[in-house]
Amino acid sequence: MKNIFAVILLLLSASAYAETAGEILNTQKSIHSIKSKFYEEKEEWDKDKLNMEERYGALTRAVEAREAYLLNLKKINEELAGELERKKTKMTSAKGVERRLDILLADMLMKLQRHIESTSGYTYDQRMQSLEEMMRLNADPEVKPQEKIRRVAELFMVEADLARFAEVYEEKVTLNGKEISGYLLRLGALGQFFTTPDKRRAAVYDPAQNGFTEIDQRYAQEIMKAARIIEKKAAPELVHLPVGRLQR
Repeated sequence: MKNIFAVILLLLSASAYAETAGEILNTQKSIHSIKSKFYEEKEEWDKDKLNMEERYGALTRAVEAREAYLLNLKKINEELAGELERKKTKMTSAKGVERRLDILLADMLMKLQRHIESTSGYTYDQRMQSLEEMMRLNADPEVKPQEKIRRVAELFMVEADLARFAEVYEEKVTLNGKEISGYLLRLGALGQFFTTPDKRRAAVYDPAQNGFTEIDQRYAQEIMKAARIIEKKAAPELVHLPVGRLQR
């Protein structure tokens, strides 16, 4: 009886042990599966981490390069701004010089105008026309300063040449509505004079009338004296002639 009971207990124990062993085996399999899955996921995570680190490194380098590029652009911008400011200063200075030059040239032209107006040469109209053209050119902001200086210098050279020019020759002029023959004396920009061979009549060219106006007979002798000096038939001496604009 006791042996039977012992056998039953042994069988029950063996059955319970087998069950427990199966549970342990299943648990081990489950743990192994979980570990395998964990390692697989960890491997994927490691790959993702490495990929993200590489991307982060690339982004960091890109940001650093961008910052260096922006810094370089900033330097270039500062240099350009400085250059622009210097050019503005130069332009302001140049404009100031141009304005002073325009004022100086305008003053020179006004003096030349007063000089021309004080003469009565046969070239009066042409000289005044050239002067007026030069005044318009000097007031034109589109004309370069070098051109203005050159043109004003040319105008003064022409005026100087006219002042040195002198000639005398036989000519017919209209005086008081009648054409008469005589000697015409041209003294550059100073004037143009006429006298008859008998020295009884004398005249001076009047630009305002665009013709000759009779003057005192006593100037006939002075005109002939100047003519002889010009033709080198007499030594230079003082000659008295009515130079300037005629007063009415």
